[in-house]
Amino acid sequence: QDFDVYLIDEPFSSVDVKVAQEMYEKVFLKMLLPHNKCVVLATNHLNYCRDADTVLPLENGVINNEKTVDSIFQEVARHAAFSRKDSLAEGMTDVKLDAPTEEREFGLVKFDVYISYMRAVGFFVFALIVASIALMQISKTTSDFWLSYWTQNRTPQSGSSSMTYLYIFIGIAILNSVFTLIRAFIFAYGGIKAAVVLHNRLLTTVLKTSLLFFDLTAFGIIINRFSSDIFQTDDALPFTLNIFLAQVSGLAASLVVTVYGLPWILIIVLPLIIPYYFIQVRMAVRKRSHF
Repeated sequence: QDFDVYLIDEPFSSVDVKVAQEMYEKVFLKMLLPHNKCVVLATNHLNYCRDADTVLPLENGVINNEKTVDSIFQEVARHAAFSRKDSLAEGMTDVKLDAPTEEREFGLVKFDVYISYMRAVGFFVFALIVASIALMQISKTTSDFWLSYWTQNRTPQSGSSSMTYLYIFIGIAILNSVFTLIRAFIFAYGGIKAAVVLHNRLLTTVLKTSLLFFDLTAFGIIINRFSSDIFQTDDALPFTLNIFLAQVSGLAASLVVTVYGLPWILIIVLPLIIPYYFIQVRMAVRKRSHF
């Protein structure tokens, strides 16, 4: 709505640095200030006060003497330098006093990240997951093989033997269902365990940090780490990893069966591995860069 005066109380506290900067540029600099609107902004983020005509600092709920933005920044810098000397005297490392920006990794996911997640899941639980996936795929491939064997050896006179083939096929199907259920339960348990471990690790790190971290870091960044990022490890990551492992096991079984039946196909498959690998790496890098 179009008003002459806008009273805005700390709109940047619940968002991260990137979103806050976009809010400030699109709402304040492009929508309000160019149209000569009077904006009264209450905030603790001094970097959004540089374009203000007047800054009124509050101390204990009372307006202090009217100061310019430059004078306030000079006082903050002097206070920060004084606090830094005291901290260094107590053995602390040097601290940047500028508002930190979120770091972002580009390219392929490092191998240490996978190892860290495996440790969160637990190597024993991870081994059970891999074993259950292997047993599930082996039983599935065995059922296909047995059905093919049954079809090749079927004759019009094989009445009782056909029932034997059927019973064996049903037994293999039951084993496949059991292994599938075991894999689902173990995978769900491993995903929940990893999410709990990573959440507790994050919470412990935040609680043990210094108060300076909360002064320099926007609340939105911290909230996002405990909301959207934890959701990724709780739900999206196990779901994607489950599909990935299932596809890899199915692909491996298909290749083994194909090579067993047609060994000469290795002449075609092996040269295709290298270009497919580089295509996958390039697509993964581009997808992560635009995420």
